[in-house]
Amino acid sequence: MPKLVGRSAAAARNREARKSVRVSAGRRAPILYHNGMTRPDDVLLAEADRLSRDATGPLPGSRKAYDTGSRPDLRVGRREVEQAASGAAFGARRNPPVPLYDTSGPYTDPDAAIDIRAGLPALRAAWIEERGDTEPAAAAGNGAGPESGPAPAPPVRRPRRARAGG
Repeated sequence: MPKLVGRSAAAARNREARKSVRVSAGRRAPILYHNGMTRPDDVLLAEADRLSRDATGPLPGSRKAYDTGSRPDLRVGRREVEQAASGAAFGARRNPPVPLYDTSGPYTDPDAAIDIRAGLPALRAAWIEERGDTEPAAAAGNGAGPESGPAPAPPVRRPRRARAGG
C-alpha cells in the first residue's frame, strides 16, 4: 500500500478515528460492528453511565443548600464553603461557612439522582406554562444523523417558542 501524505493521510486518520469511541481521558475503544460482541450503543451507554457517576456528587469542603425563589416550587442553589478556624494570633475562633451562588445545578447535590441520558427534570415547566407567553414549537428531531448508529434516543421535551404578538 502506498504511503499517504498530506490531505490523504489526514483523511485516512479521520476514517480510522471514527472506528473507535473515546471511553475516558485519552483512551479509545474499538467499535466492533455486526459481530455481536460490542455494539456502538453499548459502548456509548456504558460511557454515559460512567459519566453519570463521575460528574456528580458533593464537592469537598462545602455543602449544597437551596433558597426558595420567587415561588415555592423554584429553588436557587447555593454552596456553603467551610472556612478554617482563625489562628491564635487572630483570636482562635471558628469561622462561619461562606455562602456562594452555585451554578452547578443538581450535579453536586448528594440527594439528586442523575442520569445524563435522561437529562434534567423540567423544574420550571409549570412556571413557564402559567406565564402564557410561550407555546410548544413544532416537533423537532434529536439531530442525530444516520451515522450515529442505533443508540436509543432519550425522551425529547418539545421546545417552546414565544407567542406571536407578545
